[in-house]
Amino acid sequence: LLILSVAACWLEKKETQGAAIGAAGASVGIMALWLMTHRVSPALAWQAVVLCVALAAVFSVAAELWREQSSGHLLSIASLTANLGFLGLLVLAAAEGQVAKPWPWVAGWLVLGGMLVLHSRRPGRAWVVLAAGLAPAVGLFFSVENHFRDPGTLEPWALLALMVGIGIVFQILAVLTTEEARSKWAERTAGATALAMMMPAVAVSSSNRSEVVLLTGGLLVLGILIVLAATRLRSGPWLLTATVATAFWQTVVFFDGQSRLAADSAFGPVLALLAVSVLLFTVWPALTPAAFKDGRSGWWGAALAGPLWFTVLKAAFVGRFGDGAVGLVPVALAALVLATVLGVKPRLATDQGIQRTALVWYLAVALCLITVAIPLQLDKEWITIGWALNGLAILALWIRLDHPGLKYFGLALLGAATVRLVANPEVLSYHFRVGMPVVNWLAYTYLVPAAALVFSYRFLQPREVDRLTVWEERLYPVVKPLGAAACGLAAVGVVFAWINLAIADFFATGATIELSFQRLPARDATTSVAWAVYALILLAIGVRSRSSSLRWLSLGMLVLTLGKVFLHDLGELEDLYRVGSLVGLALSLIIVSLIYQRFVFRSDPEEDA
Repeated sequence: LLILSVAACWLEKKETQGAAIGAAGASVGIMALWLMTHRVSPALAWQAVVLCVALAAVFSVAAELWREQSSGHLLSIASLTANLGFLGLLVLAAAEGQVAKPWPWVAGWLVLGGMLVLHSRRPGRAWVVLAAGLAPAVGLFFSVENHFRDPGTLEPWALLALMVGIGIVFQILAVLTTEEARSKWAERTAGATALAMMMPAVAVSSSNRSEVVLLTGGLLVLGILIVLAATRLRSGPWLLTATVATAFWQTVVFFDGQSRLAADSAFGPVLALLAVSVLLFTVWPALTPAAFKDGRSGWWGAALAGPLWFTVLKAAFVGRFGDGAVGLVPVALAALVLATVLGVKPRLATDQGIQRTALVWYLAVALCLITVAIPLQLDKEWITIGWALNGLAILALWIRLDHPGLKYFGLALLGAATVRLVANPEVLSYHFRVGMPVVNWLAYTYLVPAAALVFSYRFLQPREVDRLTVWEERLYPVVKPLGAAACGLAAVGVVFAWINLAIADFFATGATIELSFQRLPARDATTSVAWAVYALILLAIGVRSRSSSLRWLSLGMLVLTLGKVFLHDLGELEDLYRVGSLVGLALSLIIVSLIYQRFVFRSDPEEDA
C-alpha cells in the first residue's frame, strides 16, 4: 500500500488526474476491511495505527511538496481524504472494543489530527480542524463505554487527565492561531472538543466516592475551557451552552454516584466543587462584559446558572448538613445573583439594551430563588406556594422593568400553581388529616396562592393595556387586560376549591380527604350555605369595585347554588335541615334582589365593562 500510494502520488504529479484520490480511498477501504476481519490485539493495533499514519503521511507530504504545481489541488484532496478516512477508521476501531487501553488509538488520533491542523492552513479548509478535535472525544467515549470495567484498563484519573489534556491542547492551538478565518474555526474547535469530552467523562462509572469528586472537578475544568473559547469568540450562545452542559453533566454524575457517598463527609468536596461551578458561571459575563455586549444568550446562561445547579446543590447540601436549613441554598444563590447585579449595571452603563436584558434576567432569577427559600422550609406543598409567590414577585418586577417576558413568565407560574390546586386530584392524598378543621395545611396551601393571584390582578389591571407592545396587540383578541382578568378568575376558582375541600375535610372520617357524592345532609347543607355566602361576598366586592364581571360571576354562583339545592339537597334533607336550607336560600335571594335593585340595575357610566 505504501509503495502503491507513493506511485499514485507520482503519477498525479505527472498529470494522471485522479490517481492519488483513488489511491487514498482504496488505502482507507483496504485498511477498513483488514480491521473488520481480524481480531486486533494491542500489538496489531499499534501496527495498524503506524501503517494508517504512514499512508496518510505519504499523501500529506506529496501535497506539500507539489503544492504549487497544477496537480496540487488534487493532491490536497487526496491528502484530506486519507487523513479524514484514517481518522474515522481509528475511531471506529476503538468502538469495536478489542483493545482495552486506548493508547494506540490516541496516538493515531493525535498524529492524524496534527496533519489535519496543518491541512487547515490551506484556503477554504479551516473547517477540517474541527474533525481533529471531535474524533478523540468520540473515540474515547466508545473506548470508555466498552472497557471501563475490564481488568487492565486505564484508571479514571488517567482517562480524565487525557480528556482534559486534549482539551487544553486545542485551547493552546486556538490561542496561537492568529489568522482571522482560521482563528474562528480553531476557537470553535476548542469549545466543541471540551464539550464533546464531557461525554466520555460521564461514561466513567462512579464506583466509589472519590470518582464522583474527580468527575465533578473534571467536568468543571472542561466547562471552563468552553467558557474561555466562548470569551475569545465573543459568543453568548457558546457561554449558554457551556453553562447548560456543565450543570447537566455534573447533576448526572452526582445522582449516579449519590448512593455511594455513604459518609456525610463525602458530600463536602462535591458540594464545594458545585458551589465553585455556579459561582464561576454566574459572575463570568460580569467579569468580561465586553466579550458579551453584543449578545443576550450569554447573560441568559449566567442568570440561569443558579436554577440549573439548584437541584444538585440542594441534594448535596442535604447530604452533608441535613434538611434542617435547606432554605439557605436558594438564599445563597439569590445573594450571589444580586451581588452580580450590582457589578453588572455600572459595567454595562453604555449599552442600555444589554444592561436591561441582564438586569431583567438576573433580578427575575433572584426573585425566583428568594420566593422558593421560605416555602422550601415548610412541611407541606412548598412547590405550589413557591410558584404562586414567584409569579407575584415576577409581576412586581415587571412594574419596575417593563419587559413583556416578565409578565408572561409570572402569568405562567401563577397558571401552573392554579392548575395544580384546582385540577389535580392527587392533592387530596398528599398529606394525612391533621390539625384543626379549616385552619390547617389546606388553608395556607390555597389561600396564599389566592392572595398572590389577587395582588397580581391589582398589579396588571391598571397597566397591562398601556404597556402592550405591537406584537402583543396583534396577539390579544381584544385590547383589554386579559392577564389581569385571568388572575382574578383564577383567584375566585382557587378560593372556591378551598371552600369545598375545607368542608370535605371537616366532615371526613378517614386518614385523608375524600370527595364523596353520597347523600350527607349536614355536609350538603353546609356546602350550599357556603356557596351562597361566597356568591354574596363576590357580589359585595363587585359592587364595591364597580366590576360587572364579578357581579355576573356572583350571579352565576347563585344560580349554581339554586340548582344544587333544588336538584340535589331537598330530595334527601329532612326536618330542620330542609327548613334551614330553604330559609337560608330565601334570605340569600331577598338580600341579593335588594342589592341588585339598589346597586346593579341602576345605570352608572363609570362602571367597568
